[in-house]
Amino acid sequence: MLTLLAAAAAGLVCGVLSGFGIGGGSLLMVWMTAVLSMEQRAAQGVNLLYFLPCAACALIFHIKNKQIVWRAVWPAALAGSVCAVGGALLAQNVDAELLRKLFGGRKLFDYPKSVDLLRTLIGSVPGKDFVCLDLFSGSATTAHAVMQLNAEDGGHRKFIMVQLPEKCDEASEAYKAGYKNICEIGKERIRRAGRKIKEDSPLTTQDLDTGFRVLKCDTSNMKEVYYNPAEYEASLFPRLEDNIKEDRTPEDLLFQVMLDLGVLLSGKIEETTIAGKKVFNVEDNYLIACFDSDVTEETITAIAKQKPYYFVMRDSSMANDSVATNFDQIFATYSPDTVRKVL
Repeated sequence: MLTLLAAAAAGLVCGVLSGFGIGGGSLLMVWMTAVLSMEQRAAQGVNLLYFLPCAACALIFHIKNKQIVWRAVWPAALAGSVCAVGGALLAQNVDAELLRKLFGGRKLFDYPKSVDLLRTLIGSVPGKDFVCLDLFSGSATTAHAVMQLNAEDGGHRKFIMVQLPEKCDEASEAYKAGYKNICEIGKERIRRAGRKIKEDSPLTTQDLDTGFRVLKCDTSNMKEVYYNPAEYEASLFPRLEDNIKEDRTPEDLLFQVMLDLGVLLSGKIEETTIAGKKVFNVEDNYLIACFDSDVTEETITAIAKQKPYYFVMRDSSMANDSVATNFDQIFATYSPDTVRKVL
């Protein structure tokens, strides 16, 4: 019932805007996906149904204000409608065929966006070093277009693809090919498109960056440590010995720290071993982090000698009390300007 009321409210707002000659249908996709948590495909279908009455309201507005020349409207509307349908079918077939070839002849996605259209739109933006954000990335056509355009003009554009992990229908060819959700199709497309672009132009794409990282939204890495006095009992204390959730990896902690410190998630990350411990070096010593257990003074001293701007480690990582006691003194000796952070 609540969803129905919310949908009705959205329709009312869009109708009012269209009644004033303002396109209200463009607000619906954001409303339905962000507020109503509707799946993208379902939202697109509903958006089309909303569009018809919204367009009718806008037409009435223009008719009342005598802004329509009927002699010119009918031929233009008829020709435009026929060509629009034909153009849409042509574009869908062309890009569906492109995607099919990329995946070895398998049809994994019904209605991909146009690579050529997106490449043209992105190319019309001044500059060659900016970030393209696609909040409904689908099969990652925008990423494909960005890499293709960079290959053509030597640009350094980056992309951020955002997509809910909508499950593929079990009867679909994508599911049978091993792709359980849309995100998996998008990731594989970026890999294949990047390889093909380099294969097609090996001489001009030697420095083309086609790499990407996959990040997923999740809860904090830190445990809930706030309890009412009545909730404290003996069985609770062992769980409070470590403030980090048990299922979190060192990479999970690293990316949380990068977010906290304002480090770009696309930054260069090198993984090295110091005294038998895994150490992350981000952006050439801007941030060094170690989340392994039983970290000794030898490891901390070697890290301090590299003079990082930030150093981060877990509180529970220190091998013994001596390491904890000498931690600040080691950095004061070798790298006093390093900002130290203990999780």
